Amino acid sequence: MSSVTISRLAAILLCASWIAPLSAQTFSVVEGKFLRMFTIDVPPDPKTRAVNGNTPSGQALARLVGAPNSICITPGANQVMFVGETTYPGRIFKVSLDGKVLGVIGGSGRQLKHFSGAHALACPSDKEIYAAETSNWRVQELILK
Repeated sequence: MSSVTISRLAAILLCASWIAPLSAQTFSVVEGKFLRMFTIDVPPDPKTRAVNGNTPSGQALARLVGAPNSICITPGANQVMFVGETTYPGRIFKVSLDGKVLGVIGGSGRQLKHFSGAHALACPSDKEIYAAETSNWRVQELILK
């Protein structure tokens, strides 16, 4: 059994065989013993603006980049993890289980393929994601190429 520790006091998310208390940008991978740690550190497009409130900058922005709001891991032999970022920058990352960012989807916004914090993710495959957003009051189905 594997588990990812993310680090926010508030919630515990059970996803596939990974367990994730949510918070900062650090992921710990444990499979009976500590295996590795990784972070997601992909700067947002500077033109992106927050959907709710002021757009953070400086240290406030640094604390938000890559901070997970939700995760899911695809079933099957070739698993990947999708990580929904906080409300701003609001992206979804496709990540290998060893921590390599394979892709970035969207940004903060109300348009299709943009998010205001993907608060819950479901990923029945590495090409299909469902992202639920409380700030935008919707669930988006994303079909990836």
